[in-house]
Amino acid sequence: MPRESRRAAAVLVLLASGADVRGQVPVGEFVGPASCDATACHGADAPAADGIARTEYRTWWRSDPHRGAWQALSSELSRSMGRRLGIADVTQARECLSCHALPAAAGAPDAPPAAGPRLLEFGVSCEACHGPASGWYGSHFQPGFDRAAASRDLGWRDLRDPAQLAAACVRCHVGDADHVVDHAMIASGHPELRFELGWFLLDAAPHWRQRGNESRSWFRRAALAGQLAALQAQLEKLGREAEAGRPDDSSLDCAACHHDVEQTAWLALREWRLARGLGTPPGRPPLEGARLFTADAVAAAAAPDAHAEFAAAVAQAGQALDRAAPAPDVARAAAEGARQCGLLLQALAALPADAPAAEEVARRLLEEADRAAAQGFRGAEQAVWLLHSLRVEFESGSWSPEQGGAASSISALLGAPLSVRGSYDPGSFARRLRALMRTD
Repeated sequence: MPRESRRAAAVLVLLASGADVRGQVPVGEFVGPASCDATACHGADAPAADGIARTEYRTWWRSDPHRGAWQALSSELSRSMGRRLGIADVTQARECLSCHALPAAAGAPDAPPAAGPRLLEFGVSCEACHGPASGWYGSHFQPGFDRAAASRDLGWRDLRDPAQLAAACVRCHVGDADHVVDHAMIASGHPELRFELGWFLLDAAPHWRQRGNESRSWFRRAALAGQLAALQAQLEKLGREAEAGRPDDSSLDCAACHHDVEQTAWLALREWRLARGLGTPPGRPPLEGARLFTADAVAAAAAPDAHAEFAAAVAQAGQALDRAAPAPDVARAAAEGARQCGLLLQALAALPADAPAAEEVARRLLEEADRAAAQGFRGAEQAVWLLHSLRVEFESGSWSPEQGGAASSISALLGAPLSVRGSYDPGSFARRLRALMRTD
């Protein structure tokens, strides 16, 4: 029996005897997904009639793409990336495993070694999102379990909290100090880190309770938090790079350099931006701005009184980079922008459940069509994904979007301008966005 399974079995014996297991297992260790797959816990074949479904493990095992994260490193694309980067074995490389496996299996600096490499084969398993479970997996199902205290003291991530959910996701899907996809990795073939939390949640195999439109408030709040958390991570990345001496090119707008000079799409976008006062100095690629407009819309809705300070801080970070300011100035501006994102996440969390923040953000996305279009292909894509998330309606008691609703109209009307990056036309996109506003 694997070590993590033996530990889980020992704790279950203690529970059966009525013992309090808290404090008997060191906090912060990864115990592995085998500790969750008992049929009485999360490994049942069929959903329970009440309470939690108890099928969460099997849903993850059978359907969740995170399950195959480590196996993906054995693909021809991954192996060819390794050859270009000089990595002998990408299935064992720390820079790859940091996102394709549990931190313990990846040998992360902040991860205890107890779980060891045995966890690699499970890919991105339960604790990658829910937190290292040694401090809470023996008590999280007990009556009176204190979620707030467990989140504070035991390593638990309460993913019912949209901010904690967003923070867990952006660690890999945007990056942090221990999870890095830089320009060299992208140039070698790694996909760009395109991420909008609502869109990704809709594409996931839900192992959480599905309540149809009763889940919509949580889902919308998660989509809003995702924008702020992703921009915060992006600015923190810019700050780290500046402190190290030079921003990595992955922090810049890829299309500013990588475009076919014989095509007119990049010229049209440049002129569109210049006409609206959004241009950058000639020869200087701007900060990658996919989330600048959408996060700004969330900030304005979540904390109108603080919006101006947020907008100024984020703009200053971009301008410092655009103007080739000294690295310490870029780092300070990026740190302040990231701090403002954190404050806005707190403000969003403090909003009452019935606050119309999602409706306000959707209205801004539609009304400021020219500004949305000026963000370029990736910014337009981000706006469409977020708008779709804020307009989606769910079928009764399920996680399936209703067919023929507002979200379907968004996909149908805005899909064509975003079909091919090289043919992106900001004017066409803005016109379609305004047309959607008239029918909304």
